[in-house]
Amino acid sequence: MPPGYEFVYWLYKGSFGPSASVKSTKDVERGIQTLLQELQALDFPRSELRLYFAAAQKLPPRFAEIGVERTAQAMNRAMEGSPTEDPEALEAGQALLSELWSWKRRGGGLSDNTLAVHEAALLELQNQQPEETAERVSSILLDNMPGMTDADKLQLGRGLEQVAFAGVQGFLWNAIGLTVLAVVLLNFLLLNR
Repeated sequence: MPPGYEFVYWLYKGSFGPSASVKSTKDVERGIQTLLQELQALDFPRSELRLYFAAAQKLPPRFAEIGVERTAQAMNRAMEGSPTEDPEALEAGQALLSELWSWKRRGGGLSDNTLAVHEAALLELQNQQPEETAERVSSILLDNMPGMTDADKLQLGRGLEQVAFAGVQGFLWNAIGLTVLAVVLLNFLLLNR
């Protein structure tokens, strides 16, 4: 096998190949960690993955009998690094991660920048409409902070907006002041020659 194709072979073998009952938990967890790293590199952070698993309503057809809630619980434990002894739910979660990985590799979520990544994935993969939130705060700093509610993010976002506005305004006034000072000094030096 040529170098660099191990992940593609693993993805093909693990997701689309025939499944001989349930794979060992270690193999599935290793595959999940690999997919999590790949999705992180494709700008799909774990906080967005948790939101996706919490809102997902359907699994791939071969895992329909497992249940979405059971899969979401197993995936949350796997993302935290906690051991889980539910290989069927982990395998269903791995299939969902494979779908997300394929979707992101095809450019999923790039057409609409107003939606969060998990909302775009839910819209395109699960056919769910995103929640209408007029006061949604979305930023690199706030989206990856654990344990913050949308109200907390909104309040902190407004504070950060005011700090940024004051910083830009201060920079501009300093630039104007320094320009005036430089012109006055230049005129004074040129007139006293």
